Amino acid sequence: MAKYMKLYLCMAKMNFNVMKQYKFDMIVGALSTLLMQISSIIFLWTIFDNVKVFAGWTYSEVLLVYGIFTLCRGLNHIFFDNLWIIGKEFIRRGTFDILLVRPANELFQIVGQKIQLDGVGTFVLGIAVTKVAADGLDLTLTISNVCLWLLIILMGTLIIASINLIFAVSSFWVIRSNNIIWMIFSFADFAQYPLEAFGLGIKFVLTIVIPYGFVSYYPVSCMLGKESFLYIVYEWGILIVLVVLALKLWKFGMKKYESVGN
Repeated sequence: MAKYMKLYLCMAKMNFNVMKQYKFDMIVGALSTLLMQISSIIFLWTIFDNVKVFAGWTYSEVLLVYGIFTLCRGLNHIFFDNLWIIGKEFIRRGTFDILLVRPANELFQIVGQKIQLDGVGTFVLGIAVTKVAADGLDLTLTISNVCLWLLIILMGTLIIASINLIFAVSSFWVIRSNNIIWMIFSFADFAQYPLEAFGLGIKFVLTIVIPYGFVSYYPVSCMLGKESFLYIVYEWGILIVLVVLALKLWKFGMKKYESVGN
C-alpha cells in the first residue's frame, strides 16, 4: 500500500507539471464544466420561482441533493476520468500493452495516469450549493455530522466510479465503450434531484439497476428524516457489491484482452 501511495503521488506530480504547460486549457475546461452545472441551478431556481414545494421537497432540500451529487461528480471527474477512455486510448491504440509490462497494477496505472482538473469547477460549485442549502435548512454542523457527510461524499464518488468501471470493461470486447458509458451515465442526471419527481420506473432503475440514487438522494433523505437511516447501511452494502463486481469484471476482461499486432 505504501508503495502505491508513493507511486500515486509521483504520478500526480507529473500530471501537475504537464498541466502547468497548458494553463489556459485547464482554466477553460474548468469554466466550461462549471457553466454546464450552473445552467442546472438556473433550471431549479426557475421551477421554485413558481412553486414552493416540488414533489414534497423544498428548494433548500433539493439544492442539498443536487449539491452532494455535484460534489461526488466533481471528485469522480478529477480522480477517475481516465475510466472513460480505456477503450479509445488503451485498448484500441495498443498502449494497454505498456501497462502490462510495468510492475504495477494495470487499473491503478490507468486511474493514476490522469488527474483531470476540469472537474475542479464542478467540485467548487458543489461546495457552494451545499453551503447555501445547509444555511437554508439551518443544519447544525457538528464533528460527527461533518464526518458523516464526508463519508457520504466519499462513498458516492466511489459508487459513480465503480459503475463507470463496470461498463468500461466492455472495452475489451467492443473497443469503443464511450457511448455505452455515456448512455449509462445519462441516468445520473435524474439522481441530481429527488426521485419522487420521476415515475416508479426511473426510481427502480436508479435504486436497483444502476444505483445512482445512493450517491445523494437516499443519504440526504436519511439526514433530513425522510427515509430510514438504514439506507446509509444499504449504501455501504451497495458500494461493496459494486466495487467487488467491477474488479471481478475487470479481471475477467483482462483475460479476454488480445494485444494489437500483426
